[in-house]
This record gives sequence, structure tokens and C-alpha cells, in this order.
Amino acid sequence: MGVIKQGILGGFKGKTGTVVGSTWRGISYMRGLPINIHNPNTEAQQLQRAKFGLVMKTLRPMTPLINIGFRKYAVQMTCRNAALRHNIRACITGTTAENVCVNWELLSFSLGTLTNVDDARAVYDEATDSFHFSWTNNAGKAEARNNDNALLLMYNVTQQDTLYVSEGVHREDGGIPVARPRHWKNGDQCQAYIAFTSPDYDTVSNSRWLGEVIVG
Repeated sequence: MGVIKQGILGGFKGKTGTVVGSTWRGISYMRGLPINIHNPNTEAQQLQRAKFGLVMKTLRPMTPLINIGFRKYAVQMTCRNAALRHNIRACITGTTAENVCVNWELLSFSLGTLTNVDDARAVYDEATDSFHFSWTNNAGKAEARNNDNALLLMYNVTQQDTLYVSEGVHREDGGIPVARPRHWKNGDQCQAYIAFTSPDYDTVSNSRWLGEVIVG
């Protein structure tokens, strides 16, 4: 039974009906009793858990870029949770827990209104043992400016690791080689992405998938 100590308008402690009253650091609050789930392991629940786990595992290495690209969507939540919510809906396919997978073309580490580029590409250059990102400078189109920062991401699917650039490269540069990490192996499957942010990191573009890149 709940006990009201300060009259009908005061907080209470204990269970009353379907709610429980308590206090935390002097603040009174109520919470509902948990719903009694007769079968907590339905196919739908297994599917949702599989989607959640796959997106969490995929996004974790991208956290520094997500903290830039999803900052405007992090309202009463972290940037990673905002990215998690979006990508579960946008890029995960599969109808059972056993066959969920990522649609890499629809994966996003950044969402925004800043203009991206139209003809970017990323390749592995064996001669320099590096990934080469390139694009045509489209400064002057809509909100695009020469000094916008390029956000470049190479996601190693095989090793669940990332190689990224978040500063020091600008739209006007038109491209940059990025050295391959030593522990990345020949044959590793990678996915490449590009986005842009204003110099003050206040405005970002949608990230764009550049395709699959195989190391070596």
C-alpha cells in the first residue's frame, strides 16, 4: 500500500494500484508496474533484438563522425542513439533474426541540409597502399562553400573497424589519399562514405555511400 506523507498533493511511497511511488535525491516520482509479458521471446521480439544488435555493432566504430553528423537530432538522447533509431528504420533488411543484414547504400552517419557532392568516388590504390577519395568541387551550389570540411569514412566490414577524416580536408581540395591501417588485410571488404560540414560544424550534409572497396 502506498503512503502519502504530505496530503493529496504530496509525493507518495509504495505501490498504489498499477503505479509505484518513490523519491530520488529529494524528488518524488512515479513509475508504472512492469507489464507481465507471457512470452518475451516471440519471433517479432527476436527480430527487433537482432536489428538493434546489428546496428549497434555497426555504428560503434563510427561514433566520432556520428557525434558530428547527428548532433541536430540528439534531442533528449545521445547522437549515437539518434543514429541508431534512424538506421534501424532505414538500412536494416531481413524478416527473421537469422537473416537481418545492413543495406550499406542506405546507412547514414550524417543527416542534414548542407549540399553534398554529386560525383565522389573512393578506390584502393595498391601503388601507395592507400584509399583515395576524390570529388568535384561544387562550391557555390546552394549552401556549398570552398571551406566546408569533408567527412570521409571507410568502414571495414570484415574487421568492424573504421578509417575516417573529420578535419583538415575541404570541399575545394577535391580529394585526398588516406593510408591503409597496417592491420587491415588484403581482401578486407570495405564500404566508403562522404559528407560535408560547415567550418563551424553547425550544418552538415546527408552522408553518401560511395560503394564497396576491397583492400588489395
